[in-house]
Amino acid sequence: GRLLTEGLIDAFLAEAGGEPVGLVTLTEIHAIFARGAMGELCEVYVEPGWRASGLAGALIERARAHGRARGWSRLELSAPLGDAPGAERAYAFYRRLGFVSVGPRLMLPL
Repeated sequence: GRLLTEGLIDAFLAEAGGEPVGLVTLTEIHAIFARGAMGELCEVYVEPGWRASGLAGALIERARAHGRARGWSRLELSAPLGDAPGAERAYAFYRRLGFVSVGPRLMLPL
């Protein structure tokens, strides 16, 4: 994937034939529990025709390498809840990549 930005939001774009087919975006955040900087995967998206091709895993691996280079201790993401469409498949995918559950994520509407 090609790095699109570097700063508040980093994004890696995967292209095929000059067309975008996948994207991962991440931000750097800081937390005491993480012992400093860590990365948050904001979005992982792959066009439907490219799913199950290994592209999402490659994009996450690119994000992982980027985080290591920046000295991050971990990557975190939010996955869909158990009853959401595709939730079981998403959890299985992330677990195969080595992600572990660290608890629910909550949101406060503004």
